[in-house]
Amino acid sequence: MKKTLPVFIIGLILLSLVLACAPQTTPVPTPVAPSPISSTPATTSKPPAQSANPQDTYWAKVVEAARKEGKLTMYTFFFSAQAQPLVKAFEQRYPEIKVEFAPMASAVRLERLKTEQRMGNYIADTSDGAGAFQMNLRKEDLLMPIGDLPSLSDTAWQGLSQTDKEGYLVFATVIYHTFWSNTTQLKSADEPKTLKDLLDAKWKGKIIQIEPATSSIASTLYSGYVRHGKADDEYFRQLGPQWKWVTGSTLDAGRALARGEAPLAWGSTSTNNSLIVDGAPIKPLSLQEGALLAFGTAFSIVKNAPHPNAAKVFFNWLMSQEGQKAIMENQGMKSLRQDVPDMSPPAARIDWKQPVVTTLEDMEYSEQVFSSRKLVDMWGRK
Repeated sequence: MKKTLPVFIIGLILLSLVLACAPQTTPVPTPVAPSPISSTPATTSKPPAQSANPQDTYWAKVVEAARKEGKLTMYTFFFSAQAQPLVKAFEQRYPEIKVEFAPMASAVRLERLKTEQRMGNYIADTSDGAGAFQMNLRKEDLLMPIGDLPSLSDTAWQGLSQTDKEGYLVFATVIYHTFWSNTTQLKSADEPKTLKDLLDAKWKGKIIQIEPATSSIASTLYSGYVRHGKADDEYFRQLGPQWKWVTGSTLDAGRALARGEAPLAWGSTSTNNSLIVDGAPIKPLSLQEGALLAFGTAFSIVKNAPHPNAAKVFFNWLMSQEGQKAIMENQGMKSLRQDVPDMSPPAARIDWKQPVVTTLEDMEYSEQVFSSRKLVDMWGRK
């Protein structure tokens, strides 16, 4: 017994040394839920799926539906040569949507649309043309609301509205109405600078104008300047003897000016810009009172259109930077979008003064003046 005790004690000492040198284990902590207040900056966190922009979701569904429809039929005032480049550019962006277009005069189109609605044989998806004609289709209950178009919210539009109040029309172009001169007959120094200058006796019978009984272009001049306080009835009575009357359209008036039939004419960029491209020696005047800035080509969706989503996608593309560049290049015009370069011919790019911005109400009033024959009577025409 006396010999075993030291051995036992030595054993305990050795065991203690072994345990002391062994690696220590640390308990694994239980996972803790993250704090509801995150220290990570909010800008780096991903928003939950349900917070996606409803507008984006809506438009994605429209585009998907348009691709399934796969077709768009346009009743248009564009000639084939004008429509084809526009259609090609759109189909490059949306190859799944094939566009068919039928150039058609306004009177013919009105009757055809009425027939389609009456017979339930719906073919047309869209109609385009002058605002007055399109508003008439609305009155005939031949159109449907367009709905939201994301491109119209682009800041490049500078907050300018491109639709009518009810949302049945979208205006893809604007037109400047003003007086024009023949540059071979009139030097810049001799050009009229104000509306009053046009009453000078030297311009008697030397300002080309379309007969007011057959065209509303003179009514546009009257309604724009009278309703915006730039002129009155007395002014227009005195303007009557200054006109050199021609028949036809604004294009005919522009051609008469280009031929030198008179040194001045009332006209618009919608027709005269194309004449300048063809070499006509004409240019617009920048009068002190400003040109009339009016809505140009209006687009609409026909009631019961078989491909309404394709129509919306086409309109949205037209109002985008890409679409506006395409249509302005096609028409040789200037867009109101700040991010689209001026596509009008250089000779037509004058220093426009603050324009008189006309409204749809002005357009309706112009049609009333035309239908009432007010200017026909005022100027003694038949």
